[in-house]
Amino acid sequence: MTVEPVVRVAHDRAVTTLTLDSPANRNALSAALVGELADGLTRCGKDRDVRAVVLAHTGNTFCAGADLRDPRTRTRSSPCCGRSSSCTSPWWPG
Repeated sequence: MTVEPVVRVAHDRAVTTLTLDSPANRNALSAALVGELADGLTRCGKDRDVRAVVLAHTGNTFCAGADLRDPRTRTRSSPCCGRSSSCTSPWWPG
């Protein structure tokens, strides 16, 4: 089974565009999306020819935030928000 990437990468001279490509999920930060985005940014950081990175998106929403349906993103070490210790999220360590 082939898994479709959720981050597309395009190069145009010294500019690399990383496009969040999970519009059905409103580009929510799933473990797959975060992993691919981190990989793309790491590669850009190591490539001396890349001078700028553009973050883009498909669909109507740039990014909905944490993907609460992905159990790999719901851990105490990665809370869904960090606004205050009074947050009612079960993942906020406060």
